[in-house]
Amino acid sequence: MSWLDLEKQLGGTWPAIRAARERANAQMERVRNVVTHGEAPIDSEDISVVVFGSLARGEWTSGSDLDWTLLIDGQADHRHALTAHELAKAIDAEHFRGPGATGVFGNMAFSPSLIHQIGGDDDTNQNTTRRLLLLLESRPVNRADAYDRVIKAILSRYLHDYRRFRVGIPHFLLNDLQRYWRTMCVDYAFKNRERSGTKWALRVIKLRFSRKLIFAAALLTCLRCDSTLLPVEDRDRLETLGVDGMVEHLRTHACRPPLEIMAEGLLQFGPPGTATKVLNAYDEFLERINDPHVRQTLEELSPFEEDNAVLKQLKDVGKRFQDGIVALFFDDSPALGKLVRSFGLF
Repeated sequence: MSWLDLEKQLGGTWPAIRAARERANAQMERVRNVVTHGEAPIDSEDISVVVFGSLARGEWTSGSDLDWTLLIDGQADHRHALTAHELAKAIDAEHFRGPGATGVFGNMAFSPSLIHQIGGDDDTNQNTTRRLLLLLESRPVNRADAYDRVIKAILSRYLHDYRRFRVGIPHFLLNDLQRYWRTMCVDYAFKNRERSGTKWALRVIKLRFSRKLIFAAALLTCLRCDSTLLPVEDRDRLETLGVDGMVEHLRTHACRPPLEIMAEGLLQFGPPGTATKVLNAYDEFLERINDPHVRQTLEELSPFEEDNAVLKQLKDVGKRFQDGIVALFFDDSPALGKLVRSFGLF
């Protein structure tokens, strides 16, 4: 279902969301041109250039970074590093804002660690972030052969660990998503300390909006797999197809822009008032964060300036966004609320 169709069914229009999606589509074409028609075009079934963040979510704003990864699903080759280096140079030449300094993006990612190292000591924060953001907010730029294989393999890894397959909530995946949400919250505190509060205000606003949206959409996707919420025809089909069918079901429903997943959840479980509260707040967030003055203010605030008017306004909007999500998950639908209490907390 397209965003325009969702707006019609929800009975509203959100201009900042629409504008951000249009900007994202335009920027995606720029990136695709670099990857496929630049000085070193990338065309291989073993390599996909994947974008993340606001570009993948369809929420591009004036200060957005370009988070990208060279995803490799094939035999290791020393030339991969050169390809990543040349791609970084080509993207920089287009004057995109580069990825952050954490090293998660802007380089290579190999499929074995993403697929096989789920949990345990080898599943670093960086590996967890790459794996879950592949599922939650990513788009392939060029050939999607490698991307599609890795996505399906990751989902299969989560689902094949069941002793006996049954249609329902994918608990292994759900637990990893919950772990990642808490990791993002802890990571915010760590970066504040490590970087002496630099850009703390921008990070806290992102945590209250886009990061929270990613988790809420993922939680919705998992809970909607419960047999009591699936349409009868889908439940019967998945019972017949087994794990492979469930992988494809999650591939279809999870790997979409989080705002679309959220809007569908609001349609299914929430009254019009909740949908209006959630989407109005997110629309205002995108409008404000697209303002260069607002973004610069957030980037430059010190931790001692919590009373800044710009920050306080966005925190108020974030409170409305939070209240709408809480209403959706706990109050509006007894069926969804029961699942959240059963599986979302303990």
